[in-house]
Amino acid sequence: VLLALKSSKQETSINMNFIDKKIKESKKEPVMEPSKLENMIAKANYLYSNGSKEKALSLYENIATYSEAISEYNLGVARLKDGQYALALKTFQKAIQNNEKRCVSAINAAVCSLHLNDQESFKYYIDLAYAYLPHEINSPLYSYYYTLINYYNKNYLAALNSLTNSTSHEYQNVQNHLSAKINALYQNNYAAIETMEQNSAKTDDFSLALLYARVGDFSLAVNHLDTVIKKEKQPIRAPLALGLIDLKAGHIAKASKEIKDVTDKFPKEVYNYYPI
Repeated sequence: VLLALKSSKQETSINMNFIDKKIKESKKEPVMEPSKLENMIAKANYLYSNGSKEKALSLYENIATYSEAISEYNLGVARLKDGQYALALKTFQKAIQNNEKRCVSAINAAVCSLHLNDQESFKYYIDLAYAYLPHEINSPLYSYYYTLINYYNKNYLAALNSLTNSTSHEYQNVQNHLSAKINALYQNNYAAIETMEQNSAKTDDFSLALLYARVGDFSLAVNHLDTVIKKEKQPIRAPLALGLIDLKAGHIAKASKEIKDVTDKFPKEVYNYYPI
Protein backbone atom coordinates (compact mmCIF):
# COMPACT_ATOMS: atom_id res chain seq x y z
CA VAL A 1 0.00 0.00 0.00
CA LEU A 2 2.85 2.40 0.85
CA LEU A 3 4.51 1.75 -2.47
CA ALA A 4 1.28 2.30 -4.31
CA LEU A 5 0.66 5.60 -2.56
CA LYS A 6 4.18 6.80 -3.21
CA SER A 7 3.93 5.89 -6.86
CA SER A 8 0.58 7.62 -7.18
CA LYS A 9 1.92 10.79 -5.51
CA GLN A 10 4.84 11.03 -7.86
CA GLU A 11 2.62 10.51 -10.88
CA THR A 12 0.25 13.26 -9.71
CA SER A 13 3.13 15.66 -9.24
CA ILE A 14 4.42 15.06 -12.74
CA ASN A 15 0.98 15.46 -14.26
CA MET A 16 0.29 18.71 -12.39
CA ASN A 17 3.59 20.23 -13.48
CA PHE A 18 2.82 19.26 -17.04
CA ILE A 19 -0.68 20.79 -16.84
CA ASP A 20 0.63 24.00 -15.26
CA LYS A 21 3.18 24.33 -18.02
CA LYS A 22 0.55 23.85 -20.71
CA ILE A 23 -1.78 26.40 -19.10
CA LYS A 24 0.98 29.00 -19.00
CA GLU A 25 1.86 28.34 -22.65
CA SER A 26 -1.78 28.56 -23.77
CA LYS A 27 -2.53 31.90 -22.07
CA LYS A 28 -3.06 34.52 -24.76
CA GLU A 29 -4.91 37.17 -22.73
CA PRO A 30 -2.73 39.45 -20.57
CA VAL A 31 -3.59 39.43 -16.88
CA MET A 32 -4.14 42.76 -15.18
CA GLU A 33 -4.23 43.53 -11.48
CA PRO A 34 -7.67 44.66 -10.24
CA SER A 35 -6.30 48.04 -9.15
CA LYS A 36 -4.93 48.76 -12.64
CA LEU A 37 -8.23 47.73 -14.20
CA GLU A 38 -10.12 50.06 -11.84
CA ASN A 39 -7.75 52.88 -12.78
CA MET A 40 -8.42 52.28 -16.47
CA ILE A 41 -12.18 52.36 -15.87
CA ALA A 42 -11.87 55.54 -13.78
CA LYS A 43 -9.80 57.17 -16.53
CA ALA A 44 -12.36 56.19 -19.18
CA ASN A 45 -15.20 57.59 -17.04
CA TYR A 46 -13.25 60.83 -16.52
CA LEU A 47 -12.55 61.22 -20.24
CA TYR A 48 -16.20 60.66 -21.08
CA SER A 49 -17.54 63.07 -18.46
CA ASN A 50 -15.13 65.75 -19.70
CA GLY A 51 -16.21 65.49 -23.33
CA SER A 52 -13.49 63.22 -24.77
CA LYS A 53 -16.05 60.67 -25.93
CA GLU A 54 -13.98 59.01 -28.67
CA LYS A 55 -10.98 58.47 -26.38
CA ALA A 56 -13.26 57.15 -23.64
CA LEU A 57 -15.00 54.68 -25.97
CA SER A 58 -11.64 53.49 -27.26
CA LEU A 59 -10.42 52.93 -23.70
CA TYR A 60 -13.61 51.07 -22.76
CA GLU A 61 -13.01 48.74 -25.71
CA ASN A 62 -9.42 48.17 -24.58
CA ILE A 63 -10.68 47.24 -21.12
CA ALA A 64 -12.58 44.39 -22.80
CA THR A 65 -9.25 42.60 -23.22
CA TYR A 66 -9.01 42.25 -19.46
CA SER A 67 -12.58 42.11 -18.18
CA GLU A 68 -15.35 41.59 -20.68
CA ALA A 69 -18.26 41.88 -18.23
CA ILE A 70 -17.13 45.15 -16.63
CA SER A 71 -16.28 46.69 -19.98
CA GLU A 72 -19.65 45.75 -21.48
CA TYR A 73 -21.48 47.63 -18.72
CA ASN A 74 -19.27 50.72 -18.93
CA LEU A 75 -19.35 50.68 -22.72
CA GLY A 76 -23.14 50.47 -22.53
CA VAL A 77 -23.28 53.51 -20.22
CA ALA A 78 -21.05 55.48 -22.59
CA ARG A 79 -23.18 54.56 -25.60
CA LEU A 80 -26.37 55.40 -23.70
CA LYS A 81 -25.02 58.84 -22.79
CA ASP A 82 -23.97 59.34 -26.42
CA GLY A 83 -27.48 58.55 -27.68
CA GLN A 84 -26.49 55.26 -29.36
CA TYR A 85 -29.54 53.54 -27.88
CA ALA A 86 -29.68 50.44 -30.10
CA LEU A 87 -25.97 49.73 -29.59
CA ALA A 88 -26.23 50.47 -25.87
CA LEU A 89 -29.15 48.04 -25.55
CA LYS A 90 -27.12 45.22 -27.13
CA THR A 91 -24.19 46.04 -24.85
CA PHE A 92 -26.34 45.90 -21.71
CA GLN A 93 -27.77 42.58 -22.92
CA LYS A 94 -24.22 41.19 -23.00
CA ALA A 95 -23.52 42.57 -19.52
CA ILE A 96 -26.63 40.79 -18.21
CA GLN A 97 -25.54 37.55 -19.89
CA ASN A 98 -22.15 37.93 -18.19
CA ASN A 99 -23.90 38.20 -14.79
CA GLU A 100 -22.26 41.56 -14.16
CA LYS A 101 -24.28 44.44 -12.68
CA ARG A 102 -27.45 42.66 -13.77
CA CYS A 103 -29.96 44.86 -11.95
CA VAL A 104 -28.63 48.23 -13.12
CA SER A 105 -27.81 46.80 -16.58
CA ALA A 106 -31.47 45.77 -16.88
CA ILE A 107 -32.59 49.25 -15.75
CA ASN A 108 -30.36 50.85 -18.39
CA ALA A 109 -31.62 48.39 -21.01
CA ALA A 110 -35.17 49.48 -20.12
CA VAL A 111 -34.16 53.14 -20.55
CA CYS A 112 -32.67 52.34 -23.98
CA SER A 113 -35.93 50.60 -24.92
CA LEU A 114 -37.90 53.71 -23.94
CA HIS A 115 -35.72 55.85 -26.20
CA LEU A 116 -36.30 53.32 -29.00
CA ASN A 117 -40.10 53.46 -28.36
CA ASP A 118 -40.14 49.72 -27.73
CA GLN A 119 -42.68 49.32 -24.91
CA GLU A 120 -42.56 45.52 -24.96
CA SER A 121 -38.78 45.50 -24.52
CA PHE A 122 -39.05 48.19 -21.83
CA LYS A 123 -41.55 46.14 -19.84
CA TYR A 124 -39.35 43.04 -20.13
CA TYR A 125 -36.21 44.75 -18.87
CA ILE A 126 -37.82 46.75 -16.07
CA ASP A 127 -39.44 43.52 -14.82
CA LEU A 128 -36.06 41.81 -15.14
CA ALA A 129 -34.46 44.58 -13.06
CA TYR A 130 -37.10 44.04 -10.39
CA ALA A 131 -36.36 40.29 -10.44
CA TYR A 132 -32.63 40.98 -9.90
CA LEU A 133 -33.26 43.64 -7.21
CA PRO A 134 -33.14 41.19 -4.23
CA HIS A 135 -29.52 40.40 -5.17
CA GLU A 136 -28.69 44.05 -4.38
CA ILE A 137 -30.16 43.99 -0.87
CA ASN A 138 -26.72 44.53 0.74
CA SER A 139 -25.65 47.17 -1.74
CA PRO A 140 -25.64 50.85 -0.65
CA LEU A 141 -27.36 51.56 -3.98
CA TYR A 142 -30.32 49.28 -3.21
CA SER A 143 -32.72 52.17 -2.50
CA TYR A 144 -31.54 53.98 -5.65
CA TYR A 145 -32.26 50.96 -7.85
CA TYR A 146 -35.60 50.51 -6.06
CA THR A 147 -36.41 54.17 -6.77
CA LEU A 148 -35.58 53.94 -10.48
CA ILE A 149 -37.55 50.73 -11.00
CA ASN A 150 -40.64 52.18 -9.30
CA TYR A 151 -40.26 55.53 -11.04
CA TYR A 152 -40.16 53.92 -14.49
CA ASN A 153 -43.10 51.70 -13.50
CA LYS A 154 -44.98 54.91 -12.52
CA ASN A 155 -45.22 53.83 -8.88
CA TYR A 156 -44.37 57.39 -7.88
CA LEU A 157 -45.31 57.24 -4.20
CA ALA A 158 -43.13 54.15 -3.67
CA ALA A 159 -40.28 55.91 -5.48
CA LEU A 160 -40.72 59.05 -3.35
CA ASN A 161 -40.71 56.97 -0.16
CA SER A 162 -37.38 55.34 -1.08
CA LEU A 163 -35.93 58.75 -1.97
CA THR A 164 -36.96 60.06 1.44
CA ASN A 165 -35.32 57.04 3.11
CA SER A 166 -32.35 56.67 0.78
CA THR A 167 -29.51 54.29 1.70
CA SER A 168 -26.98 56.13 -0.43
CA HIS A 169 -25.78 59.64 -1.29
CA GLU A 170 -24.52 58.45 -4.66
CA TYR A 171 -26.17 60.14 -7.67
CA GLN A 172 -27.53 62.75 -5.24
CA ASN A 173 -28.36 65.24 -7.99
CA VAL A 174 -30.40 62.62 -9.85
CA GLN A 175 -32.20 61.68 -6.62
CA ASN A 176 -32.97 65.35 -5.92
CA HIS A 177 -34.26 65.79 -9.46
CA LEU A 178 -36.59 62.79 -9.20
CA SER A 179 -37.81 63.89 -5.76
CA ALA A 180 -38.61 67.36 -7.09
CA LYS A 181 -40.47 65.95 -10.10
CA ILE A 182 -42.61 63.63 -8.00
CA ASN A 183 -43.35 66.28 -5.38
CA ALA A 184 -44.33 68.72 -8.13
CA LEU A 185 -46.61 66.06 -9.63
CA TYR A 186 -48.47 65.78 -6.32
CA GLN A 187 -48.55 69.58 -5.84
CA ASN A 188 -46.05 69.45 -2.96
CA ASN A 189 -44.62 72.65 -4.37
CA TYR A 190 -42.57 73.83 -1.40
CA ALA A 191 -40.96 70.39 -1.03
CA ALA A 192 -40.14 70.40 -4.75
CA ILE A 193 -38.61 73.89 -4.51
CA GLU A 194 -36.52 72.96 -1.46
CA THR A 195 -35.18 69.85 -3.20
CA MET A 196 -34.39 71.70 -6.41
CA GLU A 197 -32.56 74.46 -4.54
CA GLN A 198 -30.28 71.76 -3.06
CA ASN A 199 -29.28 70.47 -6.49
CA SER A 200 -25.64 71.49 -6.83
CA ALA A 201 -25.13 70.16 -10.37
CA LYS A 202 -27.15 72.80 -12.16
CA THR A 203 -30.07 75.07 -11.41
CA ASP A 204 -33.21 74.37 -13.41
CA ASP A 205 -34.31 78.00 -13.55
CA PHE A 206 -37.35 77.37 -15.70
CA SER A 207 -38.86 74.69 -13.45
CA LEU A 208 -38.08 76.76 -10.36
CA ALA A 209 -39.81 79.76 -11.96
CA LEU A 210 -42.98 77.76 -12.57
CA LEU A 211 -42.91 76.35 -9.03
CA TYR A 212 -42.47 79.82 -7.50
CA ALA A 213 -45.35 81.03 -9.69
CA ARG A 214 -47.48 78.16 -8.36
CA VAL A 215 -46.98 79.30 -4.76
CA GLY A 216 -47.57 82.96 -5.68
CA ASP A 217 -44.00 84.21 -5.30
CA PHE A 218 -44.03 86.14 -8.58
CA SER A 219 -40.88 88.12 -7.84
CA LEU A 220 -38.67 85.02 -7.59
CA ALA A 221 -40.49 83.46 -10.54
CA VAL A 222 -39.67 86.49 -12.72
CA ASN A 223 -36.02 86.46 -11.59
CA HIS A 224 -35.60 82.86 -12.68
CA LEU A 225 -37.42 83.44 -15.98
CA ASP A 226 -35.19 86.42 -16.75
CA THR A 227 -32.16 84.11 -16.30
CA VAL A 228 -33.69 81.55 -18.68
CA ILE A 229 -34.43 84.20 -21.32
CA LYS A 230 -30.90 85.66 -21.07
CA LYS A 231 -29.45 82.18 -21.64
CA GLU A 232 -31.76 81.84 -24.67
CA LYS A 233 -33.33 78.67 -23.29
CA GLN A 234 -37.01 77.80 -23.67
CA PRO A 235 -37.54 80.54 -26.33
CA ILE A 236 -41.33 79.98 -26.40
CA ARG A 237 -42.26 78.79 -22.93
CA ALA A 238 -40.16 81.24 -20.88
CA PRO A 239 -41.37 84.54 -22.44
CA LEU A 240 -44.95 83.22 -22.51
CA ALA A 241 -44.78 82.17 -18.84
CA LEU A 242 -43.34 85.59 -18.01
CA GLY A 243 -46.28 87.25 -19.77
CA LEU A 244 -48.80 85.12 -17.87
CA ILE A 245 -47.10 85.86 -14.53
CA ASP A 246 -47.14 89.61 -15.27
CA LEU A 247 -50.81 89.27 -16.18
CA LYS A 248 -51.55 87.65 -12.81
CA ALA A 249 -49.48 90.33 -11.06
CA GLY A 250 -51.60 93.05 -12.68
CA HIS A 251 -48.96 94.36 -15.13
CA ILE A 252 -51.41 94.28 -18.03
CA ALA A 253 -49.57 96.36 -20.66
CA LYS A 254 -46.24 94.60 -20.02
CA ALA A 255 -47.91 91.20 -20.15
CA SER A 256 -49.71 92.09 -23.38
CA LYS A 257 -46.45 93.03 -25.09
CA GLU A 258 -44.63 89.89 -23.88
CA ILE A 259 -47.41 87.59 -25.07
CA LYS A 260 -47.72 89.43 -28.40
CA ASP A 261 -43.98 89.31 -29.07
CA VAL A 262 -43.68 85.56 -28.50
CA THR A 263 -46.88 84.93 -30.50
CA ASP A 264 -45.51 86.92 -33.46
CA LYS A 265 -42.27 84.91 -33.40
CA PHE A 266 -43.89 81.48 -33.00
CA PRO A 267 -47.50 81.79 -34.24
CA LYS A 268 -48.05 78.04 -34.68
CA GLU A 269 -46.18 76.65 -31.70
CA VAL A 270 -47.13 79.20 -29.05
CA TYR A 271 -50.50 77.67 -28.16
CA ASN A 272 -49.10 74.15 -27.67
CA TYR A 273 -47.88 75.00 -24.18
CA TYR A 274 -50.63 77.28 -22.85
CA PRO A 275 -53.72 76.84 -25.07
CA ILE A 276 -55.47 80.07 -24.13
